[in-house]
Amino acid sequence: MAIILLIETATDVCSVGISINGNLISIEESFVKNAHAAQLQILVETAIKKAAITLNQINAVSISIGPGSYTGLRVGLSAAKGYCFALNIPLIAIDTLESLTYQASNLLSIKKTDYYIPLLDARRMEVYTGVWDASLKKIKEVTPVILDAFSFQDYLANGDCIIFGSGAQKFKDICNATNLIYLQDVYASVKGMAVIAFHAFQESKFADIAYIEPFYLKDFVGTTPKKLF
Repeated sequence: MAIILLIETATDVCSVGISINGNLISIEESFVKNAHAAQLQILVETAIKKAAITLNQINAVSISIGPGSYTGLRVGLSAAKGYCFALNIPLIAIDTLESLTYQASNLLSIKKTDYYIPLLDARRMEVYTGVWDASLKKIKEVTPVILDAFSFQDYLANGDCIIFGSGAQKFKDICNATNLIYLQDVYASVKGMAVIAFHAFQESKFADIAYIEPFYLKDFVGTTPKKLF
């Protein structure tokens, strides 16, 4: 049996869950912005209680590793490492966009599509994105992209494309392709992590706890505070 603590903090949503053998049995989420540090421990404790297990029964921790928010990713990974060190259990790192894609594919269990294109908002017209085919195989690596009306034309020219995630509305507003399908209500959540984490656990695909870093994609650029006077 594989009992896994799932943590997703890559975006404004703080999402925590417990899965057993790939089945999500409890989930707790907070949609309060900039509150990950304050909310995460509470959500973990509540998810464990609802799953009717104890912390010591957890066999691994799975973390959504990015891309996403610098602060959110740091908070989530630090917490995940802490649990792993304290319990002497392995860490599983999951691509945030892969998790989004798996979640979208579950929502489309009846309808088939040719390409899955997750889009995470990266401010202005920029997004973090990648492309997965109908079998959920990644065919374009995750990268930052500045959107315009001609983005993803290679894929739109060859089949139906599903877009989803916090940056999807931006592309929907500027692209009028008839085979572009906008899927709402898909956000970064542990809902897409359970099965991926379980497969990784079975195959012993564990991260190096001492050296793993969040997958930022871009270098952090700080801003100088404005003078008050």
